[in-house]
Amino acid sequence: MGLLKQKTHFRDVRLREGGLVAKKLVFDEETSGKIIGHLTIGEYVAFLADVEFKNIEFQYPHSLI
Repeated sequence: MGLLKQKTHFRDVRLREGGLVAKKLVFDEETSGKIIGHLTIGEYVAFLADVEFKNIEFQYPHSLI
């Protein structure tokens, strides 16, 4: 958890099947407060979430994404 405002930072967020969802994900204080227990650096965390696609932008070339 970050020291500022108790945000929780994650990297390389993946699906159970192995696909990459996000390189970096930050949970705000409200969401971080739902985490039970104390996290240590490098600890793996499993969670379920609904994904909303907002403000989608496509970049060229598509084959590199």
